[in-house]
Amino acid sequence: MSSKRATRAALVPPRLDLDAVFQPRSVCLVGASADPHKLNGLPLNRLTRHGFEGRIWLVNPKRTSINGHDCFPSVDDLPEPVDVALVMVPADQVPETIAACGRKGVRAAVVLSSGFEETADGGARVARLVEAAETAGITLIGPNCEGVWSVAAKAILTFGSAAAGGPLVHRPIAIVSQSGALAGGIARRLQSAGTGCAY
Repeated sequence: MSSKRATRAALVPPRLDLDAVFQPRSVCLVGASADPHKLNGLPLNRLTRHGFEGRIWLVNPKRTSINGHDCFPSVDDLPEPVDVALVMVPADQVPETIAACGRKGVRAAVVLSSGFEETADGGARVARLVEAAETAGITLIGPNCEGVWSVAAKAILTFGSAAAGGPLVHRPIAIVSQSGALAGGIARRLQSAGTGCAY
C-alpha cells in the first residue's frame, strides 16, 4: 500500500455499531449489584421498570442471581454473545472486561466506570481501554459516562435519575451532550413536559 493510501486509511474512523447500542436484543450488566439504590444496581431497575423486552444477563462473581436474573462469574462465562454490555467495574478492570467482551462477541460497550482522564494516572488507563476496544472491534461509549437511552427500544442503559419516573414518551428528539448531568436534565424536562425524546 502506498504511503498516500495508508494515510487515507488511517484517517477513516472505524464503523460504529450503533444498532447494538440503540436497538439491542440483549444486554449484559457487568458489575451489577443486588442493591437497587447503588449506582451499579440502578441500571437493572431502569431496564425492568421501562419494560426492556430483550434478554438481560448479569455478571457478578459474588452472586448467582439478582431479582430473578442469573448472574455469571465473568463475561467469558455468559452462555451467548450479547449486543451491548453496560460496564460498571473498577477502572483498572475495565480494559480486561472490554477484552473479554470481544472474546464473547459483544458488539458494543457503554462504560459507566470512572477513574480515567479525570485522575492523575488515568491517561495510561484510557490508552489500554482504547487498545482493548480496537482489538476487540467493539463500539465504545464512555468511560465515565451516565449511559444512553433508546426509548422506543426500552433500552434505558443508565443509572441517571431522569429515567427513574413513570413511562417514557418517545418523540424524534435526540440529546447529545458531553455532560451526562446536562443531558439528564434536558431529558427529565422533556419527559416531564410530555414532549419526550428518543435518544
